[in-house]
Amino acid sequence: MMNGQTCLPGAVRRVLLVALRLGLLPLAVLAASCTYREDALGNTRYQCDDGKRGA
Repeated sequence: MMNGQTCLPGAVRRVLLVALRLGLLPLAVLAASCTYREDALGNTRYQCDDGKRGA
């Protein structure tokens, strides 16, 4: 397509539209809440509610 439209297969497009209408899309993108802090050396460290942590 040369007119700048996105080319999605019909079935995928319909599923996305239904998910948007039902409000299901945000559920698939939920992320754990994370806290970010700087340590004494200035490195940013994080810790998330789901237990993940790192630098």
